[in-house]
This record gives sequence, structure tokens and C-alpha cells, in this order.
Amino acid sequence: MKLRIQKTEFNRWWQYAERITSTKNTISSLGGVLCTISEENITLEATDLKTSIRCIPGGVSADEAGAVILPAKLLGELFKKIPVDEFSIDIKDEKGVLLAGKNKTRFTTWAVSDFPKIPMSESASVFCEIIAGEFLRSIEEGVVASSQGDSFPTYLGTCFFHVRENSLSVVSTDSHRLALSQAECVCDSDSDMLLPILSVKELQRLLSSVISDVKVTILTDGSVSWFRMGNIEFSIRRIEASFPNYTKILNPKKTTTMVADRLSLVNALDRIDVVVRDFTRVVVMKLSPSGSLRLSGKSPNVGTGMELVDANITGEPLTVGFNLSYLQDGLKAFRDSDIQLSFDGSSGQVTVTAPNRDNYLYMTMPVKISEEDKINESEEIEDFEDSSSPEEFNLD
Repeated sequence: MKLRIQKTEFNRWWQYAERITSTKNTISSLGGVLCTISEENITLEATDLKTSIRCIPGGVSADEAGAVILPAKLLGELFKKIPVDEFSIDIKDEKGVLLAGKNKTRFTTWAVSDFPKIPMSESASVFCEIIAGEFLRSIEEGVVASSQGDSFPTYLGTCFFHVRENSLSVVSTDSHRLALSQAECVCDSDSDMLLPILSVKELQRLLSSVISDVKVTILTDGSVSWFRMGNIEFSIRRIEASFPNYTKILNPKKTTTMVADRLSLVNALDRIDVVVRDFTRVVVMKLSPSGSLRLSGKSPNVGTGMELVDANITGEPLTVGFNLSYLQDGLKAFRDSDIQLSFDGSSGQVTVTAPNRDNYLYMTMPVKISEEDKINESEEIEDFEDSSSPEEFNLD
């Protein structure tokens, strides 16, 4: 069996499959990509037993039907380094030869029977249909508050998908913060599913390479969820656990509201982060109605940092502290130019939204401010304001 490959086109599809392979499993064939040639098409399949992908690649043809498990890591590296755009792979008796110009590489494969059977979606029911660009946006925003890795409770390392009345909600939480993003979809009934966050982030990477107006069909059979987009079908094994009733903490109560330029606020927080990142990672926010936002942070081994950010602040004066990285994560997930923060006092949650849309919110809880986190306001503010005027050149 001979495969003729056009490098530029084929590599894109190969990389989709290669990312799903696993070299850490005791089943050695999981480190390979199953290539199946039939009269209808050529397919690539890969799995790590938690996620799977099946795609119909471009840039490849074959002289006869058959199947082979190609070693993913070895060939993936070679495909990137091959000096010609067209090459071939000959397979015989589980032995392979890659021919590229004057270069020749021999490799071994695995028995096709060793490759695990990937779950098929033929009997699954439709969860919803959604446009790829909107689905990608909702995942990028909705996964922000999750914890990665093995966590307890189980839902901390997951992302919750819920459809209702032609609306898809993507939700995550690590118990200190929550992200909720919504997008329009087409669905026949209410349904939900809980998926592992690492697999969802792999889906996110895959969606980022798909044309934004492609329709994504999501299917499920109770234990596996499939995502069909063009010539790609990606599947994820579902988590058998309950997601908390997050709606009960969507508290509309607010004592202070602030609207500010998102990038200005993000940049100010990034500069404070330079000071506090190796200490408490706490940023203190002082909000003065009809005034500006004051950000401050300190570290005994570094010093102090302070920023004034222009903002439209209404309601009660407020001094409150937050985990700086939590604020950064939430604000950077937005794509909007302006951002609104609604505070529920110094001990209640802050809710971050965009003034011109209502399909995304991010919430996080404040931290208790200790004396170590505070800066002497009377001296530091005075110094800060004095330093805003640059020194003059001595022209005498």
C-alpha cells in the first residue's frame, strides 16, 4: 500500500489527529494514528481513550484499500522537517518506508487489530447545532473559572454545557469564581452535559482552526459527546457527576458600580502583578464615586505599586481586595472595549459584564485585606500624585 502525500495540505489534518494520541498509556498503539483507506475516502483516527478524533484529510491519496497505524510522534516530526512538498509512504507487513526526494526513513507500525474501537455517533441524539465562531467564543469565555487536573469535587475540573430554549450556556467554577457564557443555538429540548476541562480546551483549539461560519452539530448518547464540524468528528467521554446549582449565586444586588476601559484596567493590573506575584497576589481596589479607581499592591521583598485608572463609579465608596490573577483571567476573557464591575460591598462577589451585551458574566469573591496588603494612603498617594509631573530639564 502506498500513500502519496502533499505536505502543506496534509500536515494540518495530521496535526489534528496527532494532538489526541497518547504515549503515556500502556496500550502502545494509542501513540499512533489509524489511517484507513476505502473506496469512498481516507480517514485518520486517534484517541487517548478520553477524547477521540476522526477526520477526512486533504492532500493524500492511496493506490489500494487498507489500514495502518502510523507512529504519530516520529512521523509528525518528519513531516515538519521534510524538504520537499510531495512525498510517499510505502507500507508492507507492518513495516513502513517514507520516501522524500533523496531521503528515506524506515519505521515500524502496530497491528491494526491493536487499535481500540472509537465510539460511533450513529445512534446518538442531537444536543444542539451552533455556528463554530459563536461556539468558540462561548467556550473561550466559559472555561475561565475552571480548575485543571484531578480535582475534588469532580465538577471543579469540568465545564458544564446546558441548552434551553435555543440558547447554549457554558459554565465553569472553581468555587472562588464563576464564568457563564451564552450563545444562540438550535435545540429540540432542554439538556445538559458535563465534560472534563482538558478535553474541552482541546476542542477549543480545534475550533480555533475551523472556519467561523461552519455549523457544528453536537450529539450525545449519555456517556459520550460528539462534535461534528465539516470533515472532523471530535468526541469526549462525559463526566458522571452533578454540577452545582450556579443560578442561586447570580446575585443582582450591588452597592457600587464601575465602568472602565478594559485594556487600561488590564494593563494597570499587569503592572501591579509585577510587584505582588511572588507574595500574596492581592490587589486592593479603592473606588471613589465621581472619582477614579485606585489600585495598589505591596510585597515586602519588592516594594509597592499603585495605579490610578479613569472610571465612571457610582454608588457607595468601597475599598476591597481581590486575588489579582482571578481578576486578570476574567477581564482578559472579554473582547469588549469597556467593562462593567458590579460590587456587593467588601465581602460580596463582584460581577464583571460588558455594558453592551448580556451573554457573558464573570464573578469572583473578594479576599480579606490584611495590614500587609495595605499601603499608607496619606503618604503614598501624595508621593504618587507629585510624581505625575515630570522633572524639568536644567537649561540654565
